[in-house]
Amino acid sequence: MIAERTQAHPLRLAELRPEIPAQAAGDLRWMQPSVLRSQYELRSAGRCVATMRIQGLFRPIATGESADGSWTFEPVGPAPGKIIVRGRDSYRDLAAFDLGLSDHGGVLQLSDDRALFLRSDFWKGPAEFQTLTGEAVLRYRFHGVLRLTAEVEVLGKGKQISELPWLLMLGWCLIVGYL
Repeated sequence: MIAERTQAHPLRLAELRPEIPAQAAGDLRWMQPSVLRSQYELRSAGRCVATMRIQGLFRPIATGESADGSWTFEPVGPAPGKIIVRGRDSYRDLAAFDLGLSDHGGVLQLSDDRALFLRSDFWKGPAEFQTLTGEAVLRYRFHGVLRLTAEVEVLGKGKQISELPWLLMLGWCLIVGYL
């Protein structure tokens, strides 16, 4: 099972922060081990450091796990454009992502009133979370329409974001399920 792989390599995503320069060279990578399953692994230096499972086609619900914790990413409301982030066994919202009317990104509103933008270009392949001033903090470079893999870069202020473990998962969830 995919969760067993994470437990076999209990590297906390927070521990990767001192190694950020190596990550900028493509050390973090989301991949789908089997095309037949909606399960994904975030790998660093050949080790599985996080997993994510996505269920559902039109309103996908995702569950992500790492040694840092477990989170759910689920749509709310009648429109498919709002996703709530919660700790797996919690009813407290950590953040809300709103696609609005766009399929090129949206706004992530954190519980402490900070916000990040997600900008995406379906055809060229990059997606990135940015601060309100436009500074990129997290970038995904994916290839092809099926989006089976993506290199992930943690940039600038992204190195200090305490939400980094679940933000890495939310971005990938949005890329494969919504954008």
